[in-house]
This record gives sequence, structure tokens and C-alpha cells, in this order.
Amino acid sequence: MIFDWNGIDVDDIGAHQLEVRATSWYEETDPADNTARATFLIQPNDWATQVRGDRWDMTEAPSPSPPWHTNDIDSMSGWMSTYSDSISGMFEGTVSGSHLSDNKMYLELDGETIDGDNYVYFSLIAKTQRACDVFLGWKDSHNQTGSLMVGELNSEWGRMEIKDLSSNWSGLDIKELWLSFRPTGMIDMPVRVGWIKLENGTI
Repeated sequence: MIFDWNGIDVDDIGAHQLEVRATSWYEETDPADNTARATFLIQPNDWATQVRGDRWDMTEAPSPSPPWHTNDIDSMSGWMSTYSDSISGMFEGTVSGSHLSDNKMYLELDGETIDGDNYVYFSLIAKTQRACDVFLGWKDSHNQTGSLMVGELNSEWGRMEIKDLSSNWSGLDIKELWLSFRPTGMIDMPVRVGWIKLENGTI
């Protein structure tokens, strides 16, 4: 059986149970048992997938490609000029030792804006060479900027705990979005990023 669930709202996200009932058939042996149930899961919508039509999954760009080898990034500031593409689907770069507190990785929005009342759950999977605080920055449609720390990374691969931005983004339309990796120590720091998500709910 195939069914469609249109107009998904944040309240719909999670596990649901579909119940189907049929009328009794003539000479049916057990007319009291004409019900079937199926459990299904509605996952959150990801902004980049739904609006850009292209996830922020760091897929390698076709040639000619930007220096950072993926179209999921718009531009870079405070990073070394040499980027690696040893693994497709992974960003590999190095934060410059002279920009450890002000580096920026601008995510590609393709001219679209992010509804700050809808897409508010941020997460990513990445690793850094050493302990590192991750900040998320933005500019809204009124050219007001903001930023906050969204998690921590280290030398082990891991998904950062999902950060709820609803109290920071209420009523905003976001037109620029960037990440800043701010490590301990004073030397250059390699960074690898697998994917970035901005979703409209959690499971």
C-alpha cells in the first residue's frame, strides 16, 4: 500500500500509526478482525534539500570546481588557500593560524532565504585536529548579524548535539549563513566536514 502525507508540519514529525479498516465479507470466518495497522516515521525536512534541492553533504563539484572542491560552500575567509579532495563527499581544509577567531565558511544558499520560524534545528558531522568551539553566524533580511556557539568538536568523528535556534531566529529571514571554527592553541588547524543540516524538527 502506498499513501502520501502532504503539507508536513513540525507537529507531524515522529512515529505514527496508520490504521486501515475494511467492511465484513459475506461468510467471512472472522468478521470482527478486519483492521490492519502499520507504524511509519515522518522525518524532519532539511532546508538545503527542500529549498536548494542540494544537500550540504560536501559532494565534490564537477570540473571546473571552486578551490574548496564543493558547491555546498559559497566562499571562505581566514582559511589556507590549499584544500584537499581526497574523499568525495567530505570538505577538507585548514584554518589559518592568524584567523583562529574570525574564520568563516559561508554556506551556499543559492540566493534563497531561510525561514527562521521553521528551520531551526542545526547539526553537523565533522572532526578537527584539536579541541574546537563551533560558532554559527548569520545575516538577516534587514542586514542585522548575529552568532552563537553551537557545539564543540575534537579529533574524533562525531555528530554535534542538535542546536535549537528558535529563540535566536524567531521572526527572521536569514540571507547569509556561515560557520566559524575556533580552536585552542595558536597554530593552523585542519578541519574535515561530512555534512551540515538545518531541519524543521527532531526525532
